[in-house]
Amino acid sequence: TGSNILWKVALPRGGFNSPIVWGNKICLTGADGTSREIYGLDADSGDLLWTHRAEGIPGAPSRLPEVTDDTGYAAATMATDGERFYAVFATGELLALDAEGNRVWARCLPEPQNPYGHASSLITYENLLLVQYDQEENGRLFAIEGTTGRTVWEQKRFEQPCWASPVIVRSGGGDRLVANGHPYIVGYDLPSGDELWRAELMEGEVAVSPAAVDGTVFVGNEYARLVALGAEKGGDPVWETDEDLPEVASPVASGRYLFVATGYGVVTCRDTGTGDVLWMQEFDEGFYSSPVVAAGRVYLADMAGVTHVFKAGATYEPMGRSPLGEPVMATPACVGKRLDLRGSTHLFCIGEG
Repeated sequence: TGSNILWKVALPRGGFNSPIVWGNKICLTGADGTSREIYGLDADSGDLLWTHRAEGIPGAPSRLPEVTDDTGYAAATMATDGERFYAVFATGELLALDAEGNRVWARCLPEPQNPYGHASSLITYENLLLVQYDQEENGRLFAIEGTTGRTVWEQKRFEQPCWASPVIVRSGGGDRLVANGHPYIVGYDLPSGDELWRAELMEGEVAVSPAAVDGTVFVGNEYARLVALGAEKGGDPVWETDEDLPEVASPVASGRYLFVATGYGVVTCRDTGTGDVLWMQEFDEGFYSSPVVAAGRVYLADMAGVTHVFKAGATYEPMGRSPLGEPVMATPACVGKRLDLRGSTHLFCIGEG
């Protein structure tokens, strides 16, 4: 109906990455066989303020790597440290821009050896940009200086591609970066990058990112398991299950509740401490977009583009159902009382008029 749509803009090129927001800027990327681009939009109006093309980068591949239609060249979500916006494409091209879309630096990581296309999203920590770069050969975890683009340190990863993104967990013993992968979940010290622990618990084509709350991480993948681990020392799982496992959508944890969405339309709410199922709900469509928690509610968009809103609680209490009108694979950004949601062709800003 258009109710509560503050603005809606068509995006120049497609992509499966999610929007990020800092101040009055929304940034995201788009790409196809001819160009890879970064977009900066005004958060209040949706006006496209600038477009920056990933071109003229030393070491860029002479021809595009093969990717699948459901991953493409722009699957990885950007990151920001409040000073710069960072983007990476399936070509290995990695860029840093200022808030006005000017290039600060650009470099090319080794060309990804990945059967679908690189999709691990970026994350920042203090002055570092962290890049999980798992692939068939020479997988690495890179820590890159945000101001210059130089590699501060790198850690060897495993000879298996992965599409998950890492998460930062603050614990009593210090900050940790936890990365999912095949076959290991690994905890790294921050900011040093030293490997602190690993747990051989995963298998298959790992695409699900960890969730965290109160020093515990929750890591899962289809055809493997869903586990809870202490972020500080790893060790044996606090609990684990092999039922209703996520395929692409990452879980989200909020206090006592862990929400897990599957590719076949089942959503479960588990107790974060015990793993017990508090409730389970079946939906008509599956989920690639990850659930988010805001204002005591869970917002979850299915692949058909219907956003389901329900209470973040111990019982399933639906609070709304809103069809967007186009498919949704990306995860919304919740900022203030607004929700920025990327559909297959448009970016929507949803909120009170």
